[in-house]
Formats: sequence, C-alpha cells, structure tokens
Amino acid sequence: MQLRSLIRTPKAWAIVLFFLIAPTSCQTMTPESWASALRPDFSSPEEGGRSFFAAWSAVRPTTEYRCLAESLKKQVGATLDAYMIFRPELERQIGWVGRHAYKLQVTGRNKLLNGRVVVWWGRGDKTYLGLEMQAQDFFEFHEAGGKLRHAGGFLDQPLAEHFEFSGKELSIYLENSAVRTARTMGSLAKFEIGTEWKISALIPAEEEPEPENPEEIQP
Repeated sequence: MQLRSLIRTPKAWAIVLFFLIAPTSCQTMTPESWASALRPDFSSPEEGGRSFFAAWSAVRPTTEYRCLAESLKKQVGATLDAYMIFRPELERQIGWVGRHAYKLQVTGRNKLLNGRVVVWWGRGDKTYLGLEMQAQDFFEFHEAGGKLRHAGGFLDQPLAEHFEFSGKELSIYLENSAVRTARTMGSLAKFEIGTEWKISALIPAEEEPEPENPEEIQP
C-alpha cells in the first residue's frame, strides 16, 4: 500500500514531518501526554489530534487506530491488523522525529464547508501539518460483569434526531442491528451515545489557507 493513501496529497508524511521539532535531547513524555496516549479524548477536533500525536510518540498503535475516522480506516485496510501491517512503512517514513510529535501545538483552525475541521499543528510560528477532523455520532452498549461484550454503531442522522423530550422523560430512538445484540446481554453496565472527532485526512502545511478567510475553505 502506498503511503499516499493516508494523506490527501501524493507527498509522503516524511516530507511533512522531516523538520518536526529538532530535539536537543531525548526528553520523556509528560504525564499529560501519556494520559492522552492511554485514554484518548475525542471530545473536540483539537483533543482528537492531540491524542493521536501522544499515541504516536508513545508507540501505541491501538490508540493510533482508534483516532482514525472510518473513512480513513478503509484507506489503510479497515482493520487494526491491516493498520499494524502498514504501520512500519509509515514509521520508516516519519523517522525518529515521530517520538516528539506529542510536543506539537495548535497553530490554527479552519472549518470546512462539509462540516469537517482542519486543525493545524506546529511549534511557535512554524506550522508542520494539518489534521482534517470528522465528527462521528455513535452509540455503544457495554455488558456488565467484567465481560468484554459490547455492541454499537454509527448514527446516520444528527444526535438531536434520536432524542425526544416529554416533561421529565427522555426517550432515545435507535434502529440498528446492534440493539438486537444488546438485548441478548445479561445486563448492561454502560450505554454511551455522543459525538467523537476522528482524523479523516492529513494535510501538508503548504496547503494551509490564508488567515484572512479561515472559516470557509473548500476541502
């Protein structure tokens, strides 16, 4: 598989990240970065990107894969196993500087017309790359008793379309085969429904738009 399948342009990620944060010493990751690598936060485009960079620096492929949107997962093979097979090539392209990706900071943000958001990352006044972030509405059931069974899926309508309020009552409407699976569980420990921001594309820094029109660039 070509590296360009991960990125929106034919340029390899190595070109984008080659000059990333030239370190003076091999510093260890901060506790905050380790926490992001172990327990990623997808509550916003910025937190989703920060979690990915922390996971990459910590060499946590499982977390890295969780940070990808479904559309990008399909490009790299749609499964964690496929991503693991492809990852060494990506690692060779990025090189040793990838260990310091957790130091990247947000340098800009652009909202696309399709609802996605591009967050630009760098250090100081230097931008190195952008992450195109996609909002994914989801739901998931978790079985109780320490079991690993869970069932869920993605919502094809906005979250508000699945709720109905009546006085003090809240009703949730879901039509998905995962609901049938959840009914076979002995008992439920947790039910989640919400929005997560995941990576749908990586963008070279030279594609960053002019700052005077930051909210309406085309993808």
